[in-house]
Amino acid sequence: MRSRTLYTMHSMDTTRLLELATLAIDVGDDDRAINTLTILPAQAPDYPGALRQIARYYGRKGAYAEAAAQFTRAVQPKVIFP
Repeated sequence: MRSRTLYTMHSMDTTRLLELATLAIDVGDDDRAINTLTILPAQAPDYPGALRQIARYYGRKGAYAEAAAQFTRAVQPKVIFP
């Protein structure tokens, strides 16, 4: 829990959070991965890199339907109207 508080107090940029989440997933540090992955969408809800890592995490956990949903969100084009 301490790491989650630290991230909230010292808002890291999205790139660093994404790197931390990727490393945590790679080494199997589930607590750090999920803590980081819950912060990413709050800072960048439509950031494709964050959505891909969330999908990757769900895939490694066997939650394939959720992984597919997150991958789909990551690749959907964002339409911006003037």
